Order: sequence, then structure tokens, then C-alpha cells
Amino acid sequence: MRQLVAKITLFLVILFLVDTALGICFQTLVDSAKGGETRRVNYICKQTSEDLLIFGSSRALHHYDPLLLEDSLQMSCYNCGKDGNGIILLYGWFKMIQQRYHPQMIVYDVMPNFDLWKGDNMAYLPGLRYYYGESAVDSIFWSVDKNERFKMMVQSYRFNSQFLQIMMDNIKPLRKNINGYVPLEGQMTYEPVLQETGTTSACEIDPLKLYYLERLIKDCRDSRISLVFMASPQYKNTDASAFKPLMELCQRYHVPFINHYTDTTFNNKREYFIDSAHLNSEGAAKYTLAVIKDLKRTYFCVGTEGSSI
Repeated sequence: MRQLVAKITLFLVILFLVDTALGICFQTLVDSAKGGETRRVNYICKQTSEDLLIFGSSRALHHYDPLLLEDSLQMSCYNCGKDGNGIILLYGWFKMIQQRYHPQMIVYDVMPNFDLWKGDNMAYLPGLRYYYGESAVDSIFWSVDKNERFKMMVQSYRFNSQFLQIMMDNIKPLRKNINGYVPLEGQMTYEPVLQETGTTSACEIDPLKLYYLERLIKDCRDSRISLVFMASPQYKNTDASAFKPLMELCQRYHVPFINHYTDTTFNNKREYFIDSAHLNSEGAAKYTLAVIKDLKRTYFCVGTEGSSI
């Protein structure tokens, strides 16, 4: 019996040591990535110092050109957009950034699927797992799934879904960016079926996402960071009512919400889109110029009062 207990104990010790070694190894690879998404995310969370940050999903990532924004606004800018993600991931990134410095302004491009509606919130956690030990990040995991606090005790679990990405970004990074921005080249060649996002009655509002949106608003206000919510153009949509819960939050806290979602300058113009949800590089450049006008007006209105106008 004693031999059995000793063997089990030895096995658990070895398992613990191997897991710890893997965790250290993967974290080192994350920190030393040559490029790609691994290096980009690590830069966002640990190194950004720019005046203006762009937050949001892939529509933020592909729609806002930092070089145009820098040139016109005389503010350094970095695009922190992330494919397929929204406020649950981005609030965690924001808290890490806030601990290091306070940017002058954050532009948050809102997408109802990722920022307002119910869905699989577990899908937003992989981009935070590397940083689980950071202050205010662990509580995000617990709010999504209480069991995560036990899973995260396994070091290798934090990296397992990103293993190939981490390795590639250390060997031969494939994805390049311009101050975080990834332009999309090409033009949409098909006519998409109209799907009115704003009138989809089956989509329930997620109270957890609204909670973190409200936290972001309050944190920006307290840190005197100017916060502007935006909705970038969609190819066919003519109804922006999906944004109503956010509009109500913005009205309550006096935060600007600028709606280009149904902007006729872009709607139904294939030359500006690569698919029904994403502008191509030409459309992004034109849209960024429109954003610059909005920000100049909004920024001077905001002045020194943080997120209030």
C-alpha cells in the first residue's frame, strides 16, 4: 500500500513539474515571438504607449488605418482589434493597459454579435489565458465560468489552444500588420442576401457583456480617458436598432456613439467591401477619413472631461 501511495505521489510530482516547465516554456515563446498575432497581442497587453487605441472585433482590425489617424490627429495610434472577439476579451486587455498608462482616447467599434448578444462567452477567453495572473483578468474568467479557476491551475491549459500559432510566430510569422491594422485587399464579387441584424428578434441581450461595457465606460471616465463608441459600415444593413442597449448606456453616461453602420456613403457599394461585413483597404481608407472628421469634432467637444460631452 505504501509503495502504491509513493508511486502515485511521484507521478503527481512529475506531472506538476512537467506542467510547470511547459508553462514556463510557452510563456517564454509568447514573450519572444518574432511577429504575427502572438507578438501583436503581447505588444497590446504589455507595451502599448500610443495616445489613441482602436478596440473592437475584426471590423475594428480591418476598418481603422492608424497611419491616417496619426497624420491627421497628430496623435500616435495603435489598432487593438481582434478577430471574432468583443468586450469580454477587450475589457481584460484594457485593464492591463490601464495599469501601465492612460491613453488619451479609445475608439471602440461595436459589433452586436460580440459586444451585446448572448453567445458562447468561453470563445473569448483564449486571448486572455496567457495573462491570467494579471490583476483584474482572473475575475473575468470566473464571471464566464466558475470552473475556469480550477482549469487555470494547469499551466499548459493556458496555452494549448494557441500552440501552433505560438510556434509559427516564433519560426515564421505569416500575418503582418501596420500599427496593429490589417488591411484587406480585393473586392466583393457577389451580392449578399439581406439579413437585418437590428431586427433579429431571436438575439438576446447578454447582461454580462453589458456589465463589462458599463465597466469600461466607468473606468475610462475615472481615468480621464476619452471614450468614443462607433459602428462601422455594413454592406446591406439599413436598421441599426441592434445597438439600442449600447445607445441607452451612452446616453446615461454621456458617452459619444457615432453610427456609420447604415451610412449610405458605403452601403450597397461593392467597391468598398471585401465581404458583407468588412471593408476592403480602399473602403477602410475612406471610412477612416470620415472617422477623423468625427473624432476632431468629438474630441474638442470632450476636451478635458474624459468621456463626457
